[in-house]
Amino acid sequence: MARRLSIGKTIICLLAIIVISLVLDTKARMHRRYQFFKIAVKWPTSYCNTGHFSCQGPIVVNFTIHGLFPMYFPNTIVPPYDEDSGCTDITPMNEDDIDLDYLRSILDEMNMYWLDVVYDNWVRMNLALWRRQFWRHGKCFDYPDHPLYHFNIALDFIRRVNLLQILDDVLSSTIKCDGLGRNKAVRARARITPRNREGYLASYIAGNISRAGRKRVQIRCNEDAHKVLQLFEVVICFEPNGVAIPCAHGYIDCTENDMINFPLP
Repeated sequence: MARRLSIGKTIICLLAIIVISLVLDTKARMHRRYQFFKIAVKWPTSYCNTGHFSCQGPIVVNFTIHGLFPMYFPNTIVPPYDEDSGCTDITPMNEDDIDLDYLRSILDEMNMYWLDVVYDNWVRMNLALWRRQFWRHGKCFDYPDHPLYHFNIALDFIRRVNLLQILDDVLSSTIKCDGLGRNKAVRARARITPRNREGYLASYIAGNISRAGRKRVQIRCNEDAHKVLQLFEVVICFEPNGVAIPCAHGYIDCTENDMINFPLP
């Protein structure tokens, strides 16, 4: 009997050790530097035509920055620093200390590419947006004591990558019969442009952007006020060193086989 009790106590102790180890491991995994990051750009019309917002015109006819998001694999956003300070060893700058004077070197580009599209470039609302983005995501990114770095990484992407041009110009392959019963590959411009008529296959949009960057991107869809699916965001994934990597999930709120609009204002 004593031996059975001893064995039982041993099993209980082992189970307790396993549980404690799992808890500690979970906490350790929560307290760590980001593993990759995403840059998301949104299509303003698809933000403003949902019926949820009353955007002050004119609506920008170009992709604008939604945000830069530090991530954990496989696809988890790093929590805000104020909720879990283990994401960095550096004390971040307070978001309230970010003002127009601090941002003066990039202010024009911030107002152009990272604006609150609801308020038609109302600088005070833009500043509130930038502070909120830094509070949520920038404090767990590189050099959190210098928010300019966080903003400049996203700006550098949109400076270099003209998605409207890529969607219109990138070559796509199609199979056509040559008239002799033989099939051959034909290269043609994708010609994906904003329009208020029939949409595009979601995989056609995603595939052409991915082909241009040679890495799989992620597209996010939403519905307009009439419940019509439309392109909302394009997301590109990067290693911490800035090298593009394939995004794990190609589609959010739509599938590759859905027809989606790319609407004009």
